[in-house]
Amino acid sequence: MGSSFIWLRRMIKGVTWKHPLIVAVLIILDPLDAVIRFFRGTGRLPRMSVRVRSTGIRNEFGGRQYHEAGQFFCRILKDLAGLRPESDVLEIGCGSGRAALALTDFLDRGTYTGMDIETVSLNACRRNRTLKRRGYRFDLMDIYSEEYNPGGRLKAEEYAFDYPDASFDVIFMTSVFTHMLPGAVSNYIAEIGRMLRPGGRCLFTTFVMDAGTEGYGIAFPYNHVDYCLFQEHFPEKAVGYFLHYLDREFGRVWCRRTGDPVLGPWRDVETVIEYPKTDFAQDIVVYEKG
Repeated sequence: MGSSFIWLRRMIKGVTWKHPLIVAVLIILDPLDAVIRFFRGTGRLPRMSVRVRSTGIRNEFGGRQYHEAGQFFCRILKDLAGLRPESDVLEIGCGSGRAALALTDFLDRGTYTGMDIETVSLNACRRNRTLKRRGYRFDLMDIYSEEYNPGGRLKAEEYAFDYPDASFDVIFMTSVFTHMLPGAVSNYIAEIGRMLRPGGRCLFTTFVMDAGTEGYGIAFPYNHVDYCLFQEHFPEKAVGYFLHYLDREFGRVWCRRTGDPVLGPWRDVETVIEYPKTDFAQDIVVYEKG
């Protein structure tokens, strides 16, 4: 099954799950995927045709990778971001609820708020019975994105999060800055600094350029001092950032990096011995509000 999807992916340009052929295949596979998830005890996960909108198609049939990735983020939020059962949490780019579902097994007196620009995934979270029982909140970010929200009214560079100052203990993002240029990233960082409580932490995944710009199947050859691009003609396809830029922008809102980034295996991490490692595809960085 996975090899078939890889073959289809090579023949399709753009976002895979938008292609009519892929859509038709996913709709056919949804019932079988549901049966497998039932016997695995992961029936609370969204259907496959929704999951792939935020995770991609490869290895997604049956939901095991989706479930394990959610559990992984719950662990690293505890280990690196100081997540506690009573924490108030904001996830920017929550997708169809991969991390939110995992957090239902850990958050107790704390709260969870998820945001996304992709309405189908967000509505799947709102309808999910497990998430509804826990009172989790899901808000739409009406931001323009060529791939994920072409009808969005607002620009990420100008977006203001509709939450009061010092509202959250933990804010996290998975593969959000990887599709944003510096103007938008700087705005998000300013808003994150405003929304974090003193001692709160922001954890996010990105491509850290300091540890190498070339990897397995992806490289960032276009250097723009603070960041590098995978494609010059479509910059938001994949963006990598240097730590001096992230440190500077977070420093402006009284946040400091808690340590070295944790590197993912997208590059040859065996040659980058000074950094800790992880099996997650991207690099992980954490900042703490002073």
